Amino acid sequence: MFAVDLEPDSESAPGIVPVQCDVSDPRAAAASVLADAGQIDVLVNGAGLVSVTRPVESIADGWARLTGVNLSGAFPGRTRHCPE
Repeated sequence: MFAVDLEPDSESAPGIVPVQCDVSDPRAAAASVLADAGQIDVLVNGAGLVSVTRPVESIADGWARLTGVNLSGAFPGRTRHCPE
């Protein structure tokens, strides 16, 4: 099992391999895991960001990043690796 994160924990639970990558770039995320595992049997999309600023500030400062992870990060991974 792989835990993909922009800043993965250096210590993880037994059996979990931390992988550093940006899930808003699904090709890079898949390449990182496939390099170690060879294939993806099960995909769990659990990525998400939370903004702790006012909504207006979030839109101005981080809208592309927020939607890149929360929306765009999950969908391409699902369609690429679990087509059915």
